[in-house]
Amino acid sequence: MRWCLLITFSNPLSQSYRLVLAEPKTRRVFAERCQLRWRPPQISIPRWSRAADEIQALIEQQWGFEAVVLDLLEEEPGREAIAIAEFRGGSTSRTFARVGSWVNFREVSKSEIHGADRHIVETLLRDGTTGRGVFSRFGWVEDALDWFSREAGIDRAQVTGDVRQFNAAADCALLRFETRVGPPIWFKAGGNPSSSEYRVTRVLAQLFPDSLPAVIATREDWKAWAMEDAGARLGSVCSPGAFGKTVSRLASRAYGDLPWKLE
Repeated sequence: MRWCLLITFSNPLSQSYRLVLAEPKTRRVFAERCQLRWRPPQISIPRWSRAADEIQALIEQQWGFEAVVLDLLEEEPGREAIAIAEFRGGSTSRTFARVGSWVNFREVSKSEIHGADRHIVETLLRDGTTGRGVFSRFGWVEDALDWFSREAGIDRAQVTGDVRQFNAAADCALLRFETRVGPPIWFKAGGNPSSSEYRVTRVLAQLFPDSLPAVIATREDWKAWAMEDAGARLGSVCSPGAFGKTVSRLASRAYGDLPWKLE
């Protein structure tokens, strides 16, 4: 009998995460039964994509849950990448093939999540925050909604629960909130080393208010701002001509009419 060594490699076109989906009221996590132990689901998304966007969509498609990603613990040698998400509601309109249960995290085997990663999750479930950053905690999305609604004089009830997430980390975020009337509202926060983006955006909004979407609120401690949706996506109007017009308009506002024209 001959034996051969089978070596497996991870798919270079996908990124795998162990998903820790936590319910903030009960402080339980969603897990699947594997033989005699509970384990957090393993998910895979396209590599080099917006991880938060893909993970949020996958959670809804696979289990029918509404969720936001709170933090991403990236993969390191000998350690899986982990996505920590907050459960925000569920859909009862469809039946999903894959099911699991909400369990106490202590029922999740230490062989599944261990070391520093396990400590981070345990801290979140105990204290409501990991301590890693302002957005790595339960309830921050509701806090953001209350903040910009109050600052902009928006009826909180007019902002729907439809939240699309694009970026997520302990100290930065990018989300779009749908409204019942008027344009969607974008929330952006850039912590270190992206704090310069917050300052640059505020300056541009002051210098060129007609050339940027309306900034409706800013928050220094979060390095965050909220602004109205601008309409068409940048990709839909991307061309050398459009780029030239944009540069010309910005330059003319700063320096007056230019002696040359960009096409």
